[in-house]
Amino acid sequence: MSNFTFKAQKINSNEQKIIECLPNKIQPIPELTERDKKNALVQICNHIIDNNIDGDLVDLGCSGCFNSIIWAREIRDSNIKKKVYGFDNFKGYTEYDLKECERKFHPDIAKGLRSSKSRWKLDASSVYKSIKKLRLTNEIEIVEGDIQETTKNFKPQSGSISLLYIDCNVYGASIAAINNLKKYFSDGALIFSDSGFPHPETFLDGEKEAILEYSVSENVPMFRTFFGNFSSIFAEVKNDTIP
Repeated sequence: MSNFTFKAQKINSNEQKIIECLPNKIQPIPELTERDKKNALVQICNHIIDNNIDGDLVDLGCSGCFNSIIWAREIRDSNIKKKVYGFDNFKGYTEYDLKECERKFHPDIAKGLRSSKSRWKLDASSVYKSIKKLRLTNEIEIVEGDIQETTKNFKPQSGSISLLYIDCNVYGASIAAINNLKKYFSDGALIFSDSGFPHPETFLDGEKEAILEYSVSENVPMFRTFFGNFSSIFAEVKNDTIP
């Protein structure tokens, strides 16, 4: 197994359903706090830094840049040359993504996404102002627009990517970004799904489906991990699988 700086359990490559890979339901489900999430993000970033994994970090579906800001601070404090790219349209899910979700997955998933669509509408200028106020303009760059389009011609400053953190929930944007950016994945790069507390899911959906498809098609190992009350699944790029 790879030498992760956090606990990780390999998922059997023959398992095709995420539900088989997640732990049994825990009752009551504790509240996922901001501290839990921050702790997870710091550990992921430190793994990249401590193992000298080449490349910049990509925050897919960055919204208010909570993730990006944490990573940027870690990078700045470590005095290393990496950039964090935050991708978002700041308008919520596209109609194409929602319709694709209805076709591909359980209708309850699409229903849930539609009910929360307005939640992700954000004034992009406020995000830029926050980054400037925190003096992180050298570490964070926002890429605004439809992720399926903006990732097509994107090239990271370093020429490679060490972390692709997918936090956009929908399948279409997730799989498009993976396919468009995988040519930049460095040896040891991680492709993470933002998950939250690990209650078992009843259907396969969104970003998890995209990562599973990538893992199978590229023959890269897939893992699950737990940081306190925060869980996630991720794939690890190995040298012999880099395109």
